[in-house]
Amino acid sequence: MSSPATAAFLGVCVFLAFAVVALSRATPADAVPDTTDVSAGVLYANVALTHGTLLVVVAATAWLFDVPRDLLGVGTRPLPEAVIAGVLAGVVLAAGNAGAARAADALGVPYSDALTDLLTPASTRGWVALLGGVLPLVALAEELLFRAALVGVLAGFDTPVVVAVAFSSALFGLAHGAQGVAGVVVAGVLGVALAAVFVLTNSLVAVVVAHALVNAVELVGHATRGD
Repeated sequence: MSSPATAAFLGVCVFLAFAVVALSRATPADAVPDTTDVSAGVLYANVALTHGTLLVVVAATAWLFDVPRDLLGVGTRPLPEAVIAGVLAGVVLAAGNAGAARAADALGVPYSDALTDLLTPASTRGWVALLGGVLPLVALAEELLFRAALVGVLAGFDTPVVVAVAFSSALFGLAHGAQGVAGVVVAGVLGVALAAVFVLTNSLVAVVVAHALVNAVELVGHATRGD
């Protein structure tokens, strides 16, 4: 499975992951624009463009280099089974994610809600766009890169799964640098949990569903609390 073509795909994905991290570091928490300056529609369009581009590049590269689908967790489980597994995992991880965020807040670890504020819709149409389009796209793009490629494919090169999970999760956490130190830590822990779901299910669909559900619960909870 560790063919030169698959190695080339992995190299591209590692480069993309570091590029995502660099972009996050270039946009620190205090540089996120104020909600009065950027409309939700503009932000959603930007998120869709960036993550859509990432998705297309990773998927096209996987197709070009003929990466084995099973390494990516594609088509390895019946769709209903994968979705159910993702929903169950998402419910558990959403609760854990909320608990980790509260713990970080109690410890006084710096966290920025600016990006969450921007993403929280002010209308029904906004919620439909966010929950039905933006969040699933974000989850698909990030899971294809950070879990399917940097865990599944990397482990296919006889890399210990623990090493692949640690590497992927560290980059995933750093990619959330715009949310402050707590955001990086919480995202890193969530990355480990999502990687565990991927390893246990070997299903890209399962982790995409879980990831999208975690993000949806976080944003709905934020809106409900009126933070």
